[in-house]
Amino acid sequence: MSQIVPLDEIKTFYPRIGKISAGYKSAKTTNGRTVTFPVRSDTLVFRSDDRSRLEAIAAKLGGAVTSSPDPATEGTWRLISKAMSVDVVVPANDRRGWAAVYEFWGAGGKLRECDGRTCRFAVDPQTGERREDIPCVCRELELEGDQACKLTSRLNVILPDLLDVPGLGVWQVESRGTSTYMALQGTVNFLEHAGGIMGVPLALRIEIRQSRDPSGQIRKWPVFTLAAKESFARAAARARKMRRLIDPANVPAPEDSTPPLGAVMTSEEMQAAAKAEAGTPLAALAAPEPQTAHVPAPPVNTPPPPAPESTKTRSGRPTTTDFWKVVRRAAALQSVDPVAWLADRTGGIPDIRQLTDDQVRAVYSEAQRLVTNPQGELPPVAPAPKTNNGQPSYPQIANLQTLFREKRISAKAQAALIQTASQKRTAIVNELTAAETDTLIAMLTTGATTC
Repeated sequence: MSQIVPLDEIKTFYPRIGKISAGYKSAKTTNGRTVTFPVRSDTLVFRSDDRSRLEAIAAKLGGAVTSSPDPATEGTWRLISKAMSVDVVVPANDRRGWAAVYEFWGAGGKLRECDGRTCRFAVDPQTGERREDIPCVCRELELEGDQACKLTSRLNVILPDLLDVPGLGVWQVESRGTSTYMALQGTVNFLEHAGGIMGVPLALRIEIRQSRDPSGQIRKWPVFTLAAKESFARAAARARKMRRLIDPANVPAPEDSTPPLGAVMTSEEMQAAAKAEAGTPLAALAAPEPQTAHVPAPPVNTPPPPAPESTKTRSGRPTTTDFWKVVRRAAALQSVDPVAWLADRTGGIPDIRQLTDDQVRAVYSEAQRLVTNPQGELPPVAPAPKTNNGQPSYPQIANLQTLFREKRISAKAQAALIQTASQKRTAIVNELTAAETDTLIAMLTTGATTC
């Protein structure tokens, strides 16, 4: 017998009318088969199941509405606009307005969700066993590259300048990567001391960041930012007005039942994305952000192979796992990205699967020679530069080194974190600027550096 619930007790939420991203799906046909893959965009991409809604936005922001080659994950229609900025209002101060979490996706859906310390749940891709509230799996198993959780940010917004666009509700901004998280969280932290982010008139922007990798190639990637549109006093007054119009209790939690762009790809899709990266000004979503080291690994929609009993195969070729362990150590000793380190020694080939047995053995031997410490430990991070009185050149360096010791972060992990904070400019702690040091300290104290 079903239970009758009073109408005023049935919980309802504002509708979600679309998503906004800095990427879109492209497609190519090879041997009669169509392969879809994500590509980064330097302008805002709007996705919705309502074509007329996107056409109305296109009339204001430019661009053309097209059907998606992958409607199951991207939505039916998408607009690659000509705008790099749009006015927004965040409708809630809690996670219904802004949420970030580490995630790992497989072909069957989300397999892990984590805050960097504790996994809310983790599903074994082979057995289907689900465990909840357990220590961070990535940290426990030392997972890296494509097998580790990725930081995903989701932001619910209302678009005040597009209120005449068909449809009433919220749009969800969605992005993967550390850069967007740090940019958005910085604005959220500032506004928390001014009554919260809810209702504050802001501009959602795409900024193009770039850095030069060790080979000299310039890498570019888009980052979402939130910027104030007017003076603090005027923004506060408008925020108070907007808060009277919005009930945060009716704002839906971010939708996370579908993977973000680039979260689940086959090896064929990864290859297509890599080729697209080589021919476009912005990197494909399949590639890692430049501030994080990338280690080739099996596609995320298949379970990792079991650990080998030996460090070498019958051909004398080291296993992929052991190969990358040594290469990562050798590259870190020289403060370079491991993929770039490998490519420099193989004529530009960064993928072990494309190398001959002789090439793999030669690179492996060179890496072993560089890693002279029998335990494979990296040397400690160099001390900060000293002034005449013997103190660090600025006190944040000493605080950062203290945090490294307290959290027992290995030298390899320290180098990776320093590269993240400096946008791949350096892996040496005493080469960080004061602002970069502050950023890294904030990452360590908020737990945004693991998993």
